[in-house]
Amino acid sequence: MTVGVPDDWLDVVRSHLPGLAVDRLEVHDEGWDHWVVVVNRAWVFRFARRPDVAKRLCVEQRVLNHIGHGVQKAGVRVPSPSPVKDERGWVIGSRYPFISGEPLRAAVLDGLDASTSNRIAEHLGSFLTILHDADVSAFQTQGVPAFQTESFWQQDWREMQDCVLPLLDRDEQRVILARFGDFFDQALSGTLPRALLHGDLTHAHILYDPRVTEAIGIIDFGDVQIGDPAYDFAGLYWDYGPAFVRNVLDHYAACLGAWDVHAFCTRVEYLGLRVGLRELLHAVEHHHTRRMREIRTKLRASLSPR
Repeated sequence: MTVGVPDDWLDVVRSHLPGLAVDRLEVHDEGWDHWVVVVNRAWVFRFARRPDVAKRLCVEQRVLNHIGHGVQKAGVRVPSPSPVKDERGWVIGSRYPFISGEPLRAAVLDGLDASTSNRIAEHLGSFLTILHDADVSAFQTQGVPAFQTESFWQQDWREMQDCVLPLLDRDEQRVILARFGDFFDQALSGTLPRALLHGDLTHAHILYDPRVTEAIGIIDFGDVQIGDPAYDFAGLYWDYGPAFVRNVLDHYAACLGAWDVHAFCTRVEYLGLRVGLRELLHAVEHHHTRRMREIRTKLRASLSPR
């Protein structure tokens, strides 16, 4: 079965929204997993590129149905998806009301006043608290994967050693090795907390719209998984820096009192740097020279003694 945007996808849209006059279409095909079609800036349709992605959309819908009401009460907009099916009744995508806003890039956040920045940190902290407090055992039986095994981190580190560390100078390598050692000791201890994760919480999936009361929207739960809650702070650390992450943590209450806070922050720091290392590898592999220089500069600043 080939799953994707069908030739008659407009008919699929109309069959799910009967009577809709389609005045404006925006098609985004840059994603690895979905084609995204925005209809009239009122509806978003995500068509799965592969059968495994279509299956994950069903898992994503269960998670959002569970947390949606709580996070919206906390001032965060998230999708309210419904399945999109073809004429055979097979799920080929999902749809949800359009969530306005632009990606919250670091430059956007830096340009906001302190009060607005603090409110965003509060909303992100509340969102992560609600998500991470969800009953993990209930979602294990509903198909939510747990990728962060011992073998996952061992393979991840081998790739870092083989492909990424050679791109750094010796002083930077020593810092990464030390921080990874601290992280890996915790990862292999078998004592890390487990929570329901967004899995890809970066600026690309955090939308900011100052025109609405709930200024923050969070999208793309396609990588939802079970794992260390520190993982969901990694993108925030790399995109916005440690000071903003500390602000978010001030509003985060997902069992943090039961954890070793210092150890948690150590993991967030390494995982945040890992995002940068992964971005560096991607830039090198795709010959994005300018982007590679930008990431190297940011990494150098992040790894310098504080």
